[in-house]
Amino acid sequence: MDINNGVIIGGATGYKPERVEIFLKSLNLAQFKGKVILLVYESDLAEYERFYPPSAFGFELIYRISRIGLARRVRWYRTFKPLINRLFERLYRTNRHKKAELLKKFAYPHVSRFFEFLQCLEQLPETEFVMLTDTRDVYFQQHPFRQIRNGLYLGIENPAVTLAQDSYSTGWIRDVYGEKVLSEIGSNPICCAGVTLGDYQSVRDYLHTMLNEFLDLPYTVMAKSNYDQGIHNRLLYANRFARAIRCLPQSSVISTVGLFNYTDLTFNSAHELLLTDGSKATVIHQYDRHKDWEERVRGQFL
Repeated sequence: MDINNGVIIGGATGYKPERVEIFLKSLNLAQFKGKVILLVYESDLAEYERFYPPSAFGFELIYRISRIGLARRVRWYRTFKPLINRLFERLYRTNRHKKAELLKKFAYPHVSRFFEFLQCLEQLPETEFVMLTDTRDVYFQQHPFRQIRNGLYLGIENPAVTLAQDSYSTGWIRDVYGEKVLSEIGSNPICCAGVTLGDYQSVRDYLHTMLNEFLDLPYTVMAKSNYDQGIHNRLLYANRFARAIRCLPQSSVISTVGLFNYTDLTFNSAHELLLTDGSKATVIHQYDRHKDWEERVRGQFL
């Protein structure tokens, strides 16, 4: 296995180039030599290319024009959204192809990005490893694929906090699946949909599972809000993801730290996050929830 035969696909739509600088610079320092695909709006492409030319990093940086979320901004849709969504549901309830096209255009970006993730991935069938990721609040201390084997690596948040204790999670799951499903899975820890990685086949299967669920649910539900993480958790705890590996934040490749108390985390003298075994953490997500930490990271990379 070649850990640099990998692709990292990240959404940067709506962000100025400066917002992903820490993500890119830390990945470069981690000696990643594969491909990075950034989803950007066409209106921002020239600015990104000036800010980060192809030769800026040791990895191959690829920009892909994205249209996620753009159709939601047009006035006629914003004015008549509930009526339009009900009409689409009535017209295309059984037409999965048309429903997918509409969700790409009109769903919240957190949902529609999954369609673009899959499109990117299926153009790179020889890739061994894949990471789907947020960009604004992620940085790297080590090569993201250095410890990866076959499987789907999913980032668990603070295991002391359950789905039922989190207002966002309860709202998403209740809205999409109802109170019964929430009661069935609510005692489990939150699994964040912002960072997912693994071998090519596992990640591809994950995307197909997520997208099939999007298309099985009513269009009016999927167009209503950013329900991707609620669906992600429902499918995980229903054992619908093949080869799933739950990554605890203090002992795995993904450290999702937003729900921790800052004082409960351990750092070395260089202020690198350490796992419970004393080794350096690899992929760090949601560090910006801790302002002192964010300032240190900004000072290191900017």
